[in-house]
Amino acid sequence: MKTIGRTIYLGLIIIIAFAYCKPKEDDDPLLDIPYNPTSYQIIVPPRFPILEIPADNPTTVEGINLGDYFFMIQY
Repeated sequence: MKTIGRTIYLGLIIIIAFAYCKPKEDDDPLLDIPYNPTSYQIIVPPRFPILEIPADNPTTVEGINLGDYFFMIQY
């Protein structure tokens, strides 16, 4: 019987902790960082198929630099 009581007590503590630990939407510090991406013009070689770049995910200089960083890391 003590085990059931402890389990319920622990469950209530976890529920209360999750209820009060979510951040407020107004307190997000990342919303204040300005983001002005630099567009990148891809030079397509002759006889190369035309690339389909989605409008909601354009190629940027910052994205290329980030990709270089991720793929050039030596583990």
